[in-house]
Amino acid sequence: MRTIKYFSVLSLLIGIISLHLAFTVGSVDNWQPVQLPFPSAGHAVSYPFRIASSGRFEIAVATPIETDKYTIGLSDTPPVSCDLQLILTGAHDFKMEQQIKTLRRSGRSVSCNLDYFTSEPVNLPQKGDYVLQIDSKIDVEPFRHEGAMLSFTRSENPVDSAVRYLIIKVGSYVLIVLALIGFLFSTRRQK
Repeated sequence: MRTIKYFSVLSLLIGIISLHLAFTVGSVDNWQPVQLPFPSAGHAVSYPFRIASSGRFEIAVATPIETDKYTIGLSDTPPVSCDLQLILTGAHDFKMEQQIKTLRRSGRSVSCNLDYFTSEPVNLPQKGDYVLQIDSKIDVEPFRHEGAMLSFTRSENPVDSAVRYLIIKVGSYVLIVLALIGFLFSTRRQK
């Protein structure tokens, strides 16, 4: 009887902790904490954000497709020249500055009519609060006329992680249900 109670308590604790971690680490705010308009020449944008886990992040830019340009294949597209200053500040006097001189074309969504460009990744060493600032020194040609949205996003495959967090969530729910069944079974046995 005691074994069932201990198993039930342990299952409940593990299930709740796993579920909490899956929802916080797997949340959209932890994967894409910043979305801002792309700054024009001589302007800057900044935004405070919080992440629940450390990791590699990159600047990702989405812009409407210019139908008369960039019709060649993705692998044949040259990088886009830019002159951006990325400044990240955080707790414990954390400060990182990086010059971004090129953005590579990383994808196209014909159904959404968007081209995607990304920078080289940067590593944020710990979870916590940060401030992202992007200074643009020149107008970037593909974004100058149509505009663009800039996001700061994790530099890893989101599908793999989404599947991993889904499996963790399902496993957590199974543990919680097993814990409840164990509690019910042990209280019925006592009567």
